Amino acid sequence: MHIVLLSGGSGKRLWPLSNDIRSKQFIKIFKNESGQYESMVQRVYGQIRRVLPEADVTIATSKSQVSSILNQLGEQVGISVEPCRRDTFPAIALSAAYLADVRQVPMDEPVVVCPVDPLVEDDYFAAFAGLCEQVLAGEANLVLMGIEPTYPSEKYGYIIPEDGNVVSRVRTFKEKPDKETAGEYISQGALWNGGVFAFRLGYLMDKAHELIEFADYRDLLDRYAVLRKISFDYAVVEQETRIQVMRFQGTWKDLGTWNTLTEAMDEQSIGEVITNDTCENVHVINALDVPVLAMGLKNVVVSASPEGILVSDKEQSAYIKPYVDGISQQVMFAEKSWGSYRVMHVEAGSLTVLVTLKQGHSMNYHSHQCRDEVWTVLSGYGRTVIDGEMQNIKPGDVVKLPSGCKHTVFADTDLKLLEVQLGQDISVGDKIKHDFEPDTSCFGSGDIRGIYPTQVNEELAYRIGRYFRKILSLPGQADAGAANNDAHDVYSAVNGRESSGINSGADGNDGCNGEKKRQLRIAVGHDIRLSGPSLKKALVRGLTEAGCDVVDIGQCGTEMIYFATAHGKLDGGIMVTASHNPKSYNGFKLVGGGARPISKDSGLKELERFCRAEPEQNQKEEFPAEKAGMVEQADILQEYIEHLLSYVDMDGMCRRAEEGGRRLRIVVNAGNGAAGPVIDALAGRLPFEFIKINNTPDGNFPNGVPNPLLMENRAATAEAVVAYKADAGIAWDGDFDRCFMFDANGSMIEGYYMVGLLAEAFLKKFPQARIIHDPRVYWNTQDICRSLGGEAVLCRSGHSFIKAKMRDVDAVYGGEMSAHHYFRDFAYCDSGMIPWLLVLELLQQDSRNFSALLAERMAMYPCSGEINSKVDSVQAAEKILRAVQAKYADGQADYTDGLSVAYPDWRFNIRKSNTEPVIRLNVETRGDKMMLQEKTEELLKLIRSAGH
Repeated sequence: MHIVLLSGGSGKRLWPLSNDIRSKQFIKIFKNESGQYESMVQRVYGQIRRVLPEADVTIATSKSQVSSILNQLGEQVGISVEPCRRDTFPAIALSAAYLADVRQVPMDEPVVVCPVDPLVEDDYFAAFAGLCEQVLAGEANLVLMGIEPTYPSEKYGYIIPEDGNVVSRVRTFKEKPDKETAGEYISQGALWNGGVFAFRLGYLMDKAHELIEFADYRDLLDRYAVLRKISFDYAVVEQETRIQVMRFQGTWKDLGTWNTLTEAMDEQSIGEVITNDTCENVHVINALDVPVLAMGLKNVVVSASPEGILVSDKEQSAYIKPYVDGISQQVMFAEKSWGSYRVMHVEAGSLTVLVTLKQGHSMNYHSHQCRDEVWTVLSGYGRTVIDGEMQNIKPGDVVKLPSGCKHTVFADTDLKLLEVQLGQDISVGDKIKHDFEPDTSCFGSGDIRGIYPTQVNEELAYRIGRYFRKILSLPGQADAGAANNDAHDVYSAVNGRESSGINSGADGNDGCNGEKKRQLRIAVGHDIRLSGPSLKKALVRGLTEAGCDVVDIGQCGTEMIYFATAHGKLDGGIMVTASHNPKSYNGFKLVGGGARPISKDSGLKELERFCRAEPEQNQKEEFPAEKAGMVEQADILQEYIEHLLSYVDMDGMCRRAEEGGRRLRIVVNAGNGAAGPVIDALAGRLPFEFIKINNTPDGNFPNGVPNPLLMENRAATAEAVVAYKADAGIAWDGDFDRCFMFDANGSMIEGYYMVGLLAEAFLKKFPQARIIHDPRVYWNTQDICRSLGGEAVLCRSGHSFIKAKMRDVDAVYGGEMSAHHYFRDFAYCDSGMIPWLLVLELLQQDSRNFSALLAERMAMYPCSGEINSKVDSVQAAEKILRAVQAKYADGQADYTDGLSVAYPDWRFNIRKSNTEPVIRLNVETRGDKMMLQEKTEELLKLIRSAGH
């Protein structure tokens, strides 16, 4: 069942609380079960979701009301946007075309159209199922809901049925009559016309094409402004001969006037209101910041807002419209997608506005030609961008914006600004919107990362989505169907079942260059960064306009995109994340079929070229696609959790916990990143006691950027381990593709030893398997592989190189000392969840504690850990590398990744970072800690002197 809610009317009958921007359906006057005020649209939408949870809901509304709907119902609600008002028939025709062409709803599906503002109980929506049954029965083209009248009313049209049955054919329709005539209609069995219509989608599309000349949804949208204004009743209902009406006898009230609205209010007053005992049947709604006092009033409604003040007899309030039409005043208050604004003071040459931005939101990037602006920050924190330059703002800051400058503001917290507009011609029309030009220098070798919004922004996200399909057609990506199938077989073998849900409808990738050009299916998700939802929205727009279907898995970790892509046999995946970078950053990680990485050597370079050349060079390309893609919301958490748990022996772990009489106590620190919900889901399944800190996702990073590699970010986990006498601690980065483990003393275990530990775990399960390691430090890993009969394979650092090498040699596991761990049965991808599960299983099996478990290995092969030294330029980094190479020319050199030099008892690796202006150094020895310290200091002295 598909339901279209009509929500596009203006709000003049409920002036001054409503206007053309903020209509009556958005006024919060009803109390919900939790005692909070909600609006008509929230109430009706909530009832539909409760009574008809499987129904697909689309809201037809005007462009000016989209922000209010998204603010009140959330970003996921389906919306058909009318560019301008053209009455109910054009609005319903546009919604039908949206369902047919954009949502790809089959033509025989039933659709119910209803207004958004009736006061009804749940049985009203339950009756929609009966309407659909009548539609599908085929006895009528159109089925109406008729309301059993409770009194002769002049406010409603009337439907006169042929008989008194619950479902009857319609004899005729009558317009709004006087009360006496209404009584005559009711005596004939007439029903109120409640504006509810049901039909098959194909029927309405045929009617739309019959009455309007258009090709498809986009064409109708373009022509909308010139369509004839006509109601659905006149255009369709009264012309249809095969029409039925179904009686509804439940509660129904049209809340179109102050009189009927106040009858539905739960309380006599809302806002700061005082009434004395002499008031009778008085309702007061006060949206101002000053009190309203009412005394001695009877049968009166009082409404006060920035738009004006109404004091009216309740019966007389129904005749408000012609008087309000004569009032000429600018809108004093409006909701926006980013927050709201309220006009505080108006005089010649200046306008003062209170601007409130919601956390994580921003204004459009725009300029004004006829006015200057001055912003004073009242509360909260954020960032302004003025002509491409970003600066942080805090309470008390004053920002001057001369006319012509491009500007916007981003709210890192809820933010309030006092905006003073100065000029002789201040007008809402004086606003030019601009796009941020993407800075493609943010394209790296393996992903895309940059500062939001001056480098990474919605325009770049849109272009990435638009050209992603072309990247998937490149050699090495176009054959991803086989990789998908291979990955799927692995998952099925591990989980013992075929996957379902996200892979429904997938039939393997036949390539983009073949004769059959099917819809590609792409997984998308975002981490907890504040700019993530906005970037994902633009990304999805580009993907769907290019003809790709999107599987949106919502807020997640990077590895969940890998899982969704491979497990669901999708054609690719895009994760919106900047991993462990500061909160002002964001970016994208891209994979093809089978979760194969897309890096500089496999499509990222071409994608950068396409994005940089947009729009001039690519404007001749056929776009948008002939068939737009669809968006599917998918919850993959439980499938993902089941896969994670397949790596450990759950029965054995639970048995050991029960027999041993002690559950391991584990401190887990999500760093306010995306790991929290996954930890919660796993904690309920594992036989451990979890101490959770910083578990709530928060893109403001209130406890610091989640990057446990930074020394200052380790203390919280370490201190909690000691304080709670825990057996181990675990911390994750923001998108949880890396985990970092701490022993019972609160010491963080170097990633080097974790690689060795996991290599040992896998070689015990898969004898003679191949293990991948990076060139930074590896003697310990190689020694473990030799002792257990495995084969250690050296590979350059970086996820794309590790994943490719693992596929080439069929390695069961690959590890980097940077805490990236890769698994063959995870489509050769890295995971920040699988490693700690395996380690805890080992801890449970061994009587020693964590530090004792690793002590022997740490003593045999001590290492420095990665030490970073900042450099001023690429030239400085090259100078350092030449100096080190010359100094240690007598050692055995290797250039797999940077420079590695080995001597019999010690070795080191030095390399430039791919993402930061630093030189990275790693040193290890064969059991000699004094030599380790000596050689590390020697190298650091050379690095820092050569860099100047």
